[in-house]
Amino acid sequence: MTNEYDKVIKENLEAVFLPLAKKLLNIESDLMIEIPDDLQTTIERFPDLLKKVKHYDSSKDFILHIEFQTADDPEMPARMLEYKAILYRKYKLRVVQQVFFIGKGRSGMKNSINFPNIQFSFGLLSFQEISYRKFIDSESPEEALLAILADFED
Repeated sequence: MTNEYDKVIKENLEAVFLPLAKKLLNIESDLMIEIPDDLQTTIERFPDLLKKVKHYDSSKDFILHIEFQTADDPEMPARMLEYKAILYRKYKLRVVQQVFFIGKGRSGMKNSINFPNIQFSFGLLSFQEISYRKFIDSESPEEALLAILADFED
């Protein structure tokens, strides 16, 4: 039933599309080009690290998503937004995202998308901006190992 209703609406909406765009959305254009409206997609994503962070007060629970990058990726903001949408849709919880850049130097990647109806950002931290001292004296060998990714300070 829904598909039949959508088809009727789409067929009749085409005739009033330009006035709707102009009068109700304030969209002025010299040309509008039809693009396919079939948005079928199959994606499979494997986050580097994904955890549900629990609290005694469950209203504070959230999903923690961490990615590690060795090189700047111009697609990272879109990729992280895609991850966030998928995670939110599945778990219905706030999603906290962090990218750790473990390549040489400081990352030059963008970490946000800003359009009038969507503002999105994620944390981005370059390991070489962190002093090796933060990790080196740890009692945990795994944590101390992180020092090799950090800034050796000369």
